[in-house]
Amino acid sequence: MIEKYYLNGDELPNILTPHDCQVKEIYLKDEYLVFELGDDLFEYDSIEYVYPNALSLVIRYHLIDDVSVVIENKNGYKNLELNKMLKKHKFMEYLYHYVRYDSMIIELFNGKSIIFKLYCDYVEYEWKLEE
Repeated sequence: MIEKYYLNGDELPNILTPHDCQVKEIYLKDEYLVFELGDDLFEYDSIEYVYPNALSLVIRYHLIDDVSVVIENKNGYKNLELNKMLKKHKFMEYLYHYVRYDSMIIELFNGKSIIFKLYCDYVEYEWKLEE
């Protein structure tokens, strides 16, 4: 099942936050930044009420500009190059996101906070549900 959320309409959408769910993989594909979330998502509190039979989720952010990424360090935050971050940081938890007009801010965690600022015009949630 695919849900599509437009970030450039008269009203911003309320997009489910997969809080605490494990992000198994992040990659760029065509015009998208893609987050693949872990298995058996129905076990997470943030998912079970809305999709009690959710197995996995793929989130696609349709990019309209560059992505900026910062990571927490002992002196505050530092900028990361997206491609280096994608190779180095794996198995992160999805903490939260903020929806804004034509953009989103997303925070992941893997011992350190990693914050993405995306310029995107829509987001797709592709759910794999248990039948």
